[in-house]
Amino acid sequence: MTLWASMLRLMLLGMASRFRGGDGLARELRRARALRDELERLGGVFVKVGQLLSVRTDQYPWEVCREFTQLLDRVVPFSGAVAEQIVATELQAPLSAVFARFDREPIAAASIGQVHVGWLRDSGDKVAIKIQRPGIAEQVNIDLALMKAFARAVDFANIFNAQRVMPLIQELQRIMDEELSYLNEARATYDFGRTLKGRKHIYSPKVYFEHTTDRVLTMEFIEGLSASALIKAIENDDVEALERFEQLGIDRKKLAKRFFRAVLQQIYEHDICHIDPHPGNLILMPQNRICLIDFGAVGNFGPVLRERMERITMAFARNDVQGAVDATLASWEPLPLRDIEGFKAGLKPIYQRLISNAGSKYGDPNYKSNGRMLVESGRLAGEFGITAPWEHLRFTRLMWEYDTIVVTLAPDFNFARASRAYFVDRMKRRMRNHLSKQNLAAFGAGMVDIIAELPKDLQEFRYQALNTFRRSDHLYMHSMSKLSYVGKMAVEYLMAGLAVTVGALVYFRATRGAEWIDAWLAERLPLAAPWWICALILAHVLARLQRVRVRFTDID
Repeated sequence: MTLWASMLRLMLLGMASRFRGGDGLARELRRARALRDELERLGGVFVKVGQLLSVRTDQYPWEVCREFTQLLDRVVPFSGAVAEQIVATELQAPLSAVFARFDREPIAAASIGQVHVGWLRDSGDKVAIKIQRPGIAEQVNIDLALMKAFARAVDFANIFNAQRVMPLIQELQRIMDEELSYLNEARATYDFGRTLKGRKHIYSPKVYFEHTTDRVLTMEFIEGLSASALIKAIENDDVEALERFEQLGIDRKKLAKRFFRAVLQQIYEHDICHIDPHPGNLILMPQNRICLIDFGAVGNFGPVLRERMERITMAFARNDVQGAVDATLASWEPLPLRDIEGFKAGLKPIYQRLISNAGSKYGDPNYKSNGRMLVESGRLAGEFGITAPWEHLRFTRLMWEYDTIVVTLAPDFNFARASRAYFVDRMKRRMRNHLSKQNLAAFGAGMVDIIAELPKDLQEFRYQALNTFRRSDHLYMHSMSKLSYVGKMAVEYLMAGLAVTVGALVYFRATRGAEWIDAWLAERLPLAAPWWICALILAHVLARLQRVRVRFTDID
């Protein structure tokens, strides 16, 4: 009943929005806010629907997509006694045997689960314990079944202008399957932490796998401040709150620079990256370190897509408009049969504006980031009937969300300069890695092995070369034998023809007389000659051909 009531409210609000007037964007924003409120009220899997809608920058205006990124998963927490029972059941041990202390009151609650604080008995470490809500898996399956039925009906009726809904629900199914298993999140957190080796300013929590199951996740408790509090203070221009952050040593420009560098590193250098980077998942630690939490959703972009998107970022960093346009078209391959030249022509002024804003200290913060470039290209492609690949949309939403946080922290942030600095730094790191003692030692050991194996390799090469020569000689003789056979056959046919010709001359001399045959030859030959001279010449050629035939026979 709750779902049908929400749908009815949305229909009524949509009708009222038409009568209120306003431009198209204002109406769409009102509808987006109403839909966001209803999705928040429904909670659970419906919040994920809103997050997926925020990805569709090719179908909806940037402002509408941003509205959906502000979705909050707010629910009433379940009781501490139930939480204790779930933990004891999942860990198959009394709570007191695992934790020296367990706080019953959760510090955060969402539709999928809630977080409690505890201290491990064996080490005394302070930990965050994420506990899945009872019955949530069954509820998610029911909600997804209803959504699939709705999607089939919508796609069958073609209500949304040929934009199919089922792929969105299928993506939602995949995301929920991952998020309902805390073991997946634990492995993703661990894998992400492995990529942070040597990086001082980015952190991820340690996972205690021995106290983790599909429904309970135990990880290090991170002491720090939520980035959402800082973002809220900036957006509300709360001077007192911002002064308190400064007193705690929070440097917004330094945070923006470090965060942007961390984004490019995890996207372009590693196979795993955090794809739900809203401020609530960022913890600000002492010395302006940033900790990423909640790895329920991670991205595994393949090398081909990463390389294509990197070309766009590099062109953006070089202020190369044409290069950015060409790289964008390459990232959309294979392109459909549409007005590609019109798409390119429309893309150039958009990119020129973005690059100009990015290089100016006083440029519009909303039109200067890599993410905004990808968003605008997706929007324009939609106008030309070019549908973006889903992985491209996920990447665009990720870059855009990251860049939005950077711009909020530092409105005058120079994305082009920061991108150039990143690529230069990456090249230096790769050079240092290649020239490190360990790599040089490995290279030296490899050269020693090559030199030690050289005599054996030369002997093997000699053996293979001789075999090749023998095979080549055999092939040559076989080929010559075939050639001699063909040549011999040709000579024999020619000799037969000459013998018939000589016989014909003798026959006509005996039957028609010498004068007749000489006149006949004079009419057809360039030089007049008696018949007997022609016969002698043909006999001489016949003898020569016989010698040639003997030679072909010798070759065979």
